[in-house]
Amino acid sequence: MGNEFRIKNDVKLKIVDDTYLEIDYEKCFAKKIYSRNFPALIGKNEWNSQGSEVLGILNLLEKSDDIDPFYMLRGEIAERFVAEAVKTFFEKSYGKGNVEIIVFANHQFKYGDQWNYDKETGKGNKEFGGRMDIGVKVKTADGKILAFIIEVKSKSMKDHENIAVKKEYPESETYQGIYLANMGNQSQITMFWVFFTEEQEAELKSKVEEWLKDKSKLPKLSFDHKNVKYHSTHIQFKREEVWQDMLVARRNVEKIAREKKIPLYMFSDKDKKIIKEHISNYERIEELENSSRKEFEKEVEEAVKLGVAEEDLPF
Repeated sequence: MGNEFRIKNDVKLKIVDDTYLEIDYEKCFAKKIYSRNFPALIGKNEWNSQGSEVLGILNLLEKSDDIDPFYMLRGEIAERFVAEAVKTFFEKSYGKGNVEIIVFANHQFKYGDQWNYDKETGKGNKEFGGRMDIGVKVKTADGKILAFIIEVKSKSMKDHENIAVKKEYPESETYQGIYLANMGNQSQITMFWVFFTEEQEAELKSKVEEWLKDKSKLPKLSFDHKNVKYHSTHIQFKREEVWQDMLVARRNVEKIAREKKIPLYMFSDKDKKIIKEHISNYERIEELENSSRKEFEKEVEEAVKLGVAEEDLPF
């Protein structure tokens, strides 16, 4: 299984020797890698192949359809619920004045910092970006500051058994968290999954239109953070290994952008089918355009040969 993608109509592709995909497109370049791209680029995404992710980063794909706003709202609610639950937990142990919970929003990642890049000033990070969900700072009794990052994923209750009971954590989600924690100078990520019942999801769906009118305010609900199920786990990692994976992924993408060749092994069978259909459609359109152009040129040539009488000249 994998997500569908649509290649831009004016992108010319060619499969060479059943070995690589050749790109003929002037606007092909390596865009920034984000947390959502990272798992697929290192082969840790159960839905998308390395190749399909590279196509997107090289600016070869049509913009995907907008995400269903229900999932966006469910994700926002999940982040707020985790923030409230975590704050309550730590305040019981360390006191209210010693706990700081930050739920990050896109506007908090200003141009010029390590997450963004400002074209005018040249400051910031041109290669990597993303947005953390929640940052936590706790001051202990001896004055030490404990800091960690939380990655939140919202789920339907049907996913509870696989994740919370069987502990089958989707790598496409855990590696997003690992990437973001590494960018945040941490060597551990705390993953939180929030599970909503069918009734709770139905209520969220009924609130979508209200929320879309003003996303700065979350809608009032009949349930709160105490009425949903959670599962969390801590994942430790070696930052040097993650940085190595990130840099290798970056250099690979840049190399492909320069050479305009993507190895075919990066694509799934489903990807290859989509690519072959695109190539076939492109060639058909190109043939029609060439045929029309030849007919037009012939008509112009005939018209010139005919000429006009002197009295009909406009000069």
